[in-house]
Amino acid sequence: MNEIKRLMKENEIVSPDTYISLLNDVSENINKKNYLDILTFVVYLNEKPIEISTENENKFKSCIDNLISKLNDVLPRDLKPLLAKQTGLYVFHDNETLKNDIKTTNMALNSMISLISTTLIKYTTKEIENMIYFYFNPNSRKEIHYDFIKDILSQIYEIEDKQEKFRSMINFINVHSKKEIFRVLNYFIHNSIYDKIYFLTLYLINKTLYEEYLNIIFNESYYKRASFIEILPHFDLDLEKYDFNSEILHKIFQTRPLHRPKIVDYLTKNTRKKIWLLCFIEEMYDLFDESQFKKFGFSFDEHLKIASKNSKHLFYTFKNLKEIAPEHVEKALGPFANVLTTHENIIPSFCDEFEMTENLLFKDLFQIMCTSKKLPENVVKIFTDRFYSDENYFFELAQQLNKNQIFDQMENLLKNEESLLRFIALLQPVEIYCQIHYFKNMKNSIAASQLIKQRKDVFNEQVSCETIRKLSSGDLPPLFMRTVIVTLLNFPNCKTFVCELMIHLIQKQIWKDERLYSGFVKCLSILENEGINILMMLSEEQMLETIRRSGALLDNCEKYLNKNTFIPGNAGNIFKRVVRRELNRIRRARK
Repeated sequence: MNEIKRLMKENEIVSPDTYISLLNDVSENINKKNYLDILTFVVYLNEKPIEISTENENKFKSCIDNLISKLNDVLPRDLKPLLAKQTGLYVFHDNETLKNDIKTTNMALNSMISLISTTLIKYTTKEIENMIYFYFNPNSRKEIHYDFIKDILSQIYEIEDKQEKFRSMINFINVHSKKEIFRVLNYFIHNSIYDKIYFLTLYLINKTLYEEYLNIIFNESYYKRASFIEILPHFDLDLEKYDFNSEILHKIFQTRPLHRPKIVDYLTKNTRKKIWLLCFIEEMYDLFDESQFKKFGFSFDEHLKIASKNSKHLFYTFKNLKEIAPEHVEKALGPFANVLTTHENIIPSFCDEFEMTENLLFKDLFQIMCTSKKLPENVVKIFTDRFYSDENYFFELAQQLNKNQIFDQMENLLKNEESLLRFIALLQPVEIYCQIHYFKNMKNSIAASQLIKQRKDVFNEQVSCETIRKLSSGDLPPLFMRTVIVTLLNFPNCKTFVCELMIHLIQKQIWKDERLYSGFVKCLSILENEGINILMMLSEEQMLETIRRSGALLDNCEKYLNKNTFIPGNAGNIFKRVVRRELNRIRRARK
C-alpha cells in the first residue's frame, strides 16, 4: 500500500510487469482496513487511465477486473456507487513505446474534487471524509480543501429536489469539522448565500458545531458585518462576552424580539452606549413600548430628538412634558412647537387628542406656534379649519391670517372689552371702526360701536374722523350717520370736519336713503347755526322736507330768524319763506 501511495504522489516510470505484479498483490490483500486507500487509487486511475500496449491487454484487464471485484466485496454500501463510476481505468495502444514502461503522474484535482463531492452529497459516510484527508497533500490542503468545500456547497444549492437538498446538507454538516467553518462562511459571503435552512439544520443536528459557528460570527468583525445574524435560528445573547457594535446590535434588536429586553437593559445601564438606544428608538420606534420610556431617563432634548425622527413620540413627549421637563415646561414649548410644525400630517390627530381635553398646556403651545414665526400654509389651513370660529384660539391663530380673514370673524367674536382689546392688538383702530359698520346684523354693529365709544383713549377724535372719511368715500353703510353724530357729540372740536362732511353728503343726495337721511337731519339740528347754513344749501323743496322731519331743527330755524332779520342772498330768502310757511302751518294745525 505504501507503494500505491508513493505512485499517486510522484511521477515515476515502472515496467508493465512490475505494475501488474503490484496490482495482483493489492487484490490479494484487500481488507476492511485498507479498502479506502485502494478505492482512492482506483479513482485516480479513472481520472488518469493507464496507457498500455495491446501486448499486455489480457494480463492487465484480468488484473484490474479482479481488483475491482474484490474491492466491491469489502466496500460499505454507501461507497459502492462511487466504485461503480470508475469505468475507464486503462487504454490500450499498438505503440512500441508502451511495451517497456508505464508513467505515473499526480492526479487531476478538479475532477477528483467534483467526483468526491458528488458522491459525498448523495452517499455520505464518515469513511469518505477519511479518504479525502488521505488524498490531499497536507502541505497544500488548506487551499485545496477550500475549493473542495466550495464545490460541495455549490452542488448542494443546485439540487432542485427539496428533500434531497436537505439530506445533502445533513450529510455535509456531519462530515465537516470546526476547522472548515471559516471556509463555509467565506463561501456564503462570496456567493451572497445566506441560507436559513442551512443554519437551522446545523442547529438541529449538531448544536456543538453550531456553537462554534456562533463564536466565529460574533467574535470576528469580518463576519459580524455580514448578514449571518439575521438568519441564525437561535443564540444566547451574552453582551458582556461578545463585543457587538451598534450595527450588529441593531440587527439583533430588529430581528430578535426575545433579546430586546436584554439589549434595552444593557444599553440603559451602559451610559456610554446610550446614544445607541436613542438611535434604535428613532429607527424602530414601533418595537418599543411606551411604558419603557420612563425607565430610560432621557432628557427633554433627547425626547425631542426622537420626536424629530418619529412623529408618534410627539404625543408621548407632550403628554408627559411636565415630568420630562418639570422645571422648564414653558421654555420647552418653543422647541417642541418647532418640531411639531415639521410634522404636518399628525397635527390634526394631535389636536384631537389634546385640544378636546381642554389641555391648558395645549393652548400655550398653540399660542407659541402661531405667534413665534410664520407657519407653513398647510399648517395654517389645518388650524383655520379647526379653530377659526373658536374664540379660545382665534386670536392666536389671527397672527397667521390676513386682514380679510380677521374681518370675517369680527362680528362673531367682538363681544366685550376684552375681545375688543385683542382685536386692537391685531388691527389698526380705524380698520376696526370701519369694519363694524359692515356687520350683517345691525344689532351687533351697534353693540360694537358702544364698546368703541367707551375707549376714547384708542378711538379718539383723529381715529373717528379718519374712520368717517374712509366710510364716506364709498357706499355709505346704514350706521354711517350714527357714527357721525356720536363723533360730533364726543368730540365737539370736530364740528368743522362734520360740516364739511355734511356738504359732501348733500352732493351725494343722502335723502335718497331713508335711514341715512334721518341721521342727516338729526345731525343738522345738533350743528345749530352751522347746520342752518348747510340747510340753506338745499333746494326749497328738499329744505321744507328736511325741516318737517325735525321739530328741533325747526326750533333752531325759528331762533335763527328771530336773531337774524336780514339773511342775504336767494338762499336766505328761500330759507325765510320755507321756515315761515312751516311755522304758519303748525300754528293753524294747533287751532
